[in-house]
Amino acid sequence: GSENNPIIIYDLDSWKQVFAYDDSENRSKFVEKRENATAKDVYYQFAGEETLNVMLLDDIDFGKSIDEITSNMKFEGNFYGNGYVLSGLGYTLTDVKNNFGLFASIENGSVLNLNLVISDNIATRALHVGVLAGEIINSFIDGITITGENSSLYVLGNNMTGALAGYIGGDSKVYNVVSTVIVSSISSTTQNKEYSYYVSSSNKYDERLSYAGGIIGVLD
Repeated sequence: GSENNPIIIYDLDSWKQVFAYDDSENRSKFVEKRENATAKDVYYQFAGEETLNVMLLDDIDFGKSIDEITSNMKFEGNFYGNGYVLSGLGYTLTDVKNNFGLFASIENGSVLNLNLVISDNIATRALHVGVLAGEIINSFIDGITITGENSSLYVLGNNMTGALAGYIGGDSKVYNVVSTVIVSSISSTTQNKEYSYYVSSSNKYDERLSYAGGIIGVLD
């Protein structure tokens, strides 16, 4: 999908079809048209290493989960939310990993005009945790709202946790992000040693980190 002709996502099925093939060996070969096509149906076409451009054309309810495919992938593309809502987000993960969110990480991409609603707690032992992404690098983010179905819902991570992302670095730019969810972080040993605390009494660094931010855990 090009910037002028992005791939359309309009329900959970099309979401899974698009992202299931993003990192596959068949990406450059995959072209599918749904049977009994309607006005919302679309050709899903990937051309080699072309940047993935996707556009949301309806609200999607994830049913108190986060898609396993995207939560383990690095998104390198442009996501046009058009003001629609991704709701029903929630996940509890006990495995330790580097990044966790709707996308594990976003790098050299953009996400615009998207509303995220959690309907269950997002609790994970990942080092960087956010509702949109665990980590965002060299990307442009604008017009994101993050809310909960009720005021008690929270986002919890191991080291760096934010409603939007746990860690944002590189040449990233973030504008117009609003969140009302509770964010907290557990103090535990990190692999990101540069953010460890120096303890003068013991003359060494304490590598148990705990950064939590209403929008971003750590902005570098």
